[in-house]
Amino acid sequence: MKRVYFIAIFLLIFNFSLFSQAKSNNKNTKSTSSPNQIMTAADFFQKVSDKYASINQYEAEVKISANKTEMEGVVSFKKPSMLRMDFSVPEKQVIVYNGTELLIYIPKSSAVLRQDTTTDEEQNVATVATPQGLSLMNRYYSIQYENGPQSEPIDPDNPKSKKVKKLVLTRKNNSESFRTMNIAIDPKELLILKITAVTTNDEEFILSFDNYAINADIPDTRFLYDIPPDANEYNNFLYAE
Repeated sequence: MKRVYFIAIFLLIFNFSLFSQAKSNNKNTKSTSSPNQIMTAADFFQKVSDKYASINQYEAEVKISANKTEMEGVVSFKKPSMLRMDFSVPEKQVIVYNGTELLIYIPKSSAVLRQDTTTDEEQNVATVATPQGLSLMNRYYSIQYENGPQSEPIDPDNPKSKKVKKLVLTRKNNSESFRTMNIAIDPKELLILKITAVTTNDEEFILSFDNYAINADIPDTRFLYDIPPDANEYNNFLYAE
């Protein structure tokens, strides 16, 4: 189950880091690149952040690889702070965050894990997701191109695979949960297609996104979940010993 916890936390950290960064930088950020200059990695990442700032909601297919664990499903996100994942592999597993509560249903164990995020007035999804709280990526990570500003195949072993721009984010201090994050981005749509994140314990998580539906009409009820009556519930699992 530990890996499931981390996947849920990673999704929350990444979504809210990206959206928070876009919101905080959007007011006063101007590109420093002239038309004749190559866009820096930081400027390109800002363009991606601005793109996500314009997205109110989205759905996408997602595949997750965590060591020997393979997962597939559909992720739904709606501003300001709602996220849901419905898995087909493992079947019927669900992760839901409705803005006040994180819920994970693990059918294999017939267990529902709950985490309240409103017990403290200063607490929010960020402080639940990581001991250090939510960090804005451009503040706590250095951003560089992985191999240069040119587009390249998303799969280096397949020259015919989709062309993307690749960034690598490296933490600036030891307090961040992820040591590095490699991000592959569609250069035209400015949508994230792949994330490879390495934790401080050298665990690697790979998330691949496909078939985005941007600003699709997602009702708030999408982020409600009826718990199966036979499931055992475990509250505040992030703080459980």
